[in-house]
Amino acid sequence: LYTIQKVMGNLPADQMQVFRKNPRFNGLKFPDMHNPETLAKRYVGKVSKKSLDFMRNVLQMDPRLRLTAANCIMHGYFDQERKVDEKFSMNALADPASATTSAAGHSR
Repeated sequence: LYTIQKVMGNLPADQMQVFRKNPRFNGLKFPDMHNPETLAKRYVGKVSKKSLDFMRNVLQMDPRLRLTAANCIMHGYFDQERKVDEKFSMNALADPASATTSAAGHSR
């Protein structure tokens, strides 16, 4: 949890309450997390803006704010993958026999 908070910031209040009530963690405290090493600080210039946005939205501390699986696959980060899949699907419709041979060579 420390490492998660180091990158993502403090746990939301409801998650911190669950942590404090857990007898396994009785007496444990986290160091001050007022200046986390955010994803942006760590990865800016190293990954694309779409990648960073995707990571930020998938790794939300509050589960209510996280992307759903459906939102994940529709995220701009996967635009190229969807284009490849659409092209493959179109080829399969046009020539079903070639789709089976193409599928073996189709990699991501």
